[in-house]
Amino acid sequence: MQSNYHIYIYIFYFTITILIQYIAMCPKGDDPITINQNHRQILLTVNGPQSQLQFSGLLGLVFFGEISVLDIYNPSSTDCILKLQSSSYFGTVDCTYTYISANRIQFLITFLTWPVNTKENNLHYHDGNPSISDFFCDTSLANAGVTCKFTDLVSSNVKGNSIS
Repeated sequence: MQSNYHIYIYIFYFTITILIQYIAMCPKGDDPITINQNHRQILLTVNGPQSQLQFSGLLGLVFFGEISVLDIYNPSSTDCILKLQSSSYFGTVDCTYTYISANRIQFLITFLTWPVNTKENNLHYHDGNPSISDFFCDTSLANAGVTCKFTDLVSSNVKGNSIS
């Protein structure tokens, strides 16, 4: 025969477990009531030395410590979209590749959605409008002299990613 003490402990444990799961699994997303907002948009410009005839290798796009590897030898919009959307930090992404010259290419990146259950923590967090300084390039797998620059295109009045 169980005592009332054991029943109270079980009820307390069950209640705490439910509360912890609820707090830990709060989904994030855009506020559907707010209208006429823009998608976050950045421009990634990749430059090579003037003597370069063609890019070779891979370019790492680093966001919150996670790397999405883009092919700069044979770049394409489709490759960019697939690589970025495979990251756990991005949701739906649009990416438009543009050939400028033999030593300059660009990727116009538009973040259409962010993941609902993200891997954010107290070090890596954003509300749907991450700072341009949260994006980095890793050129260690590209040909020598490759550099890149991120430019803010749309960073105001953007669709958010707050806890709902």
